[in-house]
Amino acid sequence: MKKIEVIREVPFFKPLRDEDLRELAEICGVQGYVAGTRLFSQGDPSESFFIIVAGEVEIRLHPPDGSAPKIIVLADGDFFGEMGVMRNAPRSGDAFIKSDAVLLKIMKTDFDRLMAVNKFFSGMVMESFLERSRQHLTTRAAPPPPAPPPPTIANSAYDNKPRGRIITLFSPCGGCGTTFLACNIATKLTDFTKSPVLLVDADLQFGTVELMMGIKPSRNTSELCQGIQIRPHDVLSYIVKPKEGPHILPRPRNPEEAELFTPEKMRIILEMAAREYQYIVIDTQSMMDEPNLTILDVSNEIFMVLAPEIPALSRMVAWLRLMEKLRFPHKRIRMICNRHLKEDNTISISQIEERIGQKLLGIVPYDYKTILTSVNTGHLVVEGKPLCPVSIEISNLAREALFAQQEDDDAEAQGKKAKSSFSIWNIFGGG
Repeated sequence: MKKIEVIREVPFFKPLRDEDLRELAEICGVQGYVAGTRLFSQGDPSESFFIIVAGEVEIRLHPPDGSAPKIIVLADGDFFGEMGVMRNAPRSGDAFIKSDAVLLKIMKTDFDRLMAVNKFFSGMVMESFLERSRQHLTTRAAPPPPAPPPPTIANSAYDNKPRGRIITLFSPCGGCGTTFLACNIATKLTDFTKSPVLLVDADLQFGTVELMMGIKPSRNTSELCQGIQIRPHDVLSYIVKPKEGPHILPRPRNPEEAELFTPEKMRIILEMAAREYQYIVIDTQSMMDEPNLTILDVSNEIFMVLAPEIPALSRMVAWLRLMEKLRFPHKRIRMICNRHLKEDNTISISQIEERIGQKLLGIVPYDYKTILTSVNTGHLVVEGKPLCPVSIEISNLAREALFAQQEDDDAEAQGKKAKSSFSIWNIFGGG
């Protein structure tokens, strides 16, 4: 069987056109393996993913509580390892050859290059990835035991409090500076409102908010998710409250504990926090998984961050196309260009705005020395150099967040704002 015929049968690539499949086939390698071969181990870099042509592969997933690993057996036509490649994350389990097998192997570098140059391919793959990320790999073993009851909110007074505003910073391309912007915007919002703003590190595996904010959490936030009931005072007890600046809800201490933050628990934690804070600023990871979908779902505003680079712009356009297909409210999405160099004429602001189909909310200039010093010393640029161009533009973004709330409040008071019933999960039949 030809490589292109094998790839065509993989659900992940079903939406692709023949010409895209041919391009993909060109970067696939074919390799045989004998039974017992270890393909990769949990924690290894995700440098490739695999499609099984023939044979069986055993996946072992190790729960964070140290209990027995979950065993998944994959066979002809199945594929694995794509989540780590798409998410730029380490391997989440071990992979062994169970019986002699022939695999197609696609290297991450080749895949990323194809994603950058082929717009249709990148858009369709991201859409398929979104579908795939909501599914669990199926096993050929006995059915799993009944799921535990869903987490509940253990406080009836919770719904009676007014809800604060949630502002999320997200980029489909890593390295665009969402953490830097989130920390500085949260700090300026705290200055403007004269009351604490909550900064949430939702880059659950490898977030660096605590480093940038110079804090050392004494408690592990993963403990929040280990019970059935989540109480408001439990959420508040894990929030770090410095003497000055925003309050901070850190990420879990260990990367493997990220999976404890299920979509429902993430939603409950954020909704509880929104009853205690007027503003919440969330830093996210560059991936479309269930926790991130939940965060986007509950956000009042999404600050989309892009760098003035062709690969980053290509991914942003693909993401916006995907959100349009999901009927995501356009009004919630605000675009920010970060690290802009006036001297760089290879891609202009007008070209960026034409590609994304909307005006940029902000253009943060690139001041390498100032930003590097800020990141490496843990001193926020809006505090250390409040009058530099970077700080001034970040201050403008914080003001825009305040103006947006005022506009929404005015519209609601005048009866012009219809109550939205949108939910990303409704698109997929979720709760």
